[in-house]
This record gives sequence, C-alpha cells and structure tokens, in this order.
Amino acid sequence: MLNDLRYAIRMLLKHRGLAAVSIVSLALGIGVNTTIFSFVNALLLQPPAAEAPAQLLELWNKNPKADSDFERYSPLSYPDYAYFRDHQQVFSGMLAFDGDPAFLSWSRTGQGEMIQGQLVSGNFFSLLGVKAAFGRTFFPEEDQTPGAHPVVILS
Repeated sequence: MLNDLRYAIRMLLKHRGLAAVSIVSLALGIGVNTTIFSFVNALLLQPPAAEAPAQLLELWNKNPKADSDFERYSPLSYPDYAYFRDHQQVFSGMLAFDGDPAFLSWSRTGQGEMIQGQLVSGNFFSLLGVKAAFGRTFFPEEDQTPGAHPVVILS
C-alpha cells in the first residue's frame, strides 16, 4: 500500500496540470453538493420550528378503566378542545390538529387529484410562531364560524 501511495504521488508530481484540474474539480463538486444539500435540507427536509418547542404540551383524555395503554389514552374531541380553549387559564393558548394526515381531493380546472392534508385550528400557526414564506396563515377566527368557507395553506 505504501508503494502504491508513493507511485501516486510521483505521478501527480509528474503530471501537475492533470493533478491541479482533478483537485479543483473534486473541490468544486464537493462544495456544490454541500451547498445544494444545505438548501434542500433547510427548505424541504426540516419542518418549520416553533418559537419555543420546549414549552409545547399535548393534552389527552385518560381512561383509567381501559385494559391496554393503547385504549387508555385518547385525543381530545373538537368540542373538548373548544371548551378548554375558551375556559383554560393555565396555558398561553391552545391549538388543535388532527394527528393523522389524510388524503383529500384537490381540484384544479376540473381535474381532481389526491393530496395529503391535515386539519388544524385557526390559531395553529400564530400560536406556534410560524410565519408563512408567501401569503398569510390562518386568521384565528376562521375556524369559529360554522359553515364558513374552508381555508387551505399549501406547503
């Protein structure tokens, strides 16, 4: 192995132009790939961060009579959430979200397609402190008017 390394160094010194082009090409390739991955990672792979993730809590209903842990805890219903949101005095605010994303029908110019979506409360983004890159997020009152037009945020 040492002989091969000495031979490689001798050849690189003998053909300096080829060695320089190879080293510059490798450096540029590694630099460009690192830059592209950094942008893709920051923009697409990392979810938007909440302002204070350590202060987030999740509320569940507890049924002490249930047989298994799976049945013992269940998420709050929307009426439970609305009641706690309006009557709680402990938290700075409460938001709601459907834990399991669902497939929804999206129609553009009469051509329907299935997309993945999630139901969230109107104060979801404002309470988490997440801002929209373009446009706006929900207004808090948009989920409190029965029969109002649904609002969607594209991501």
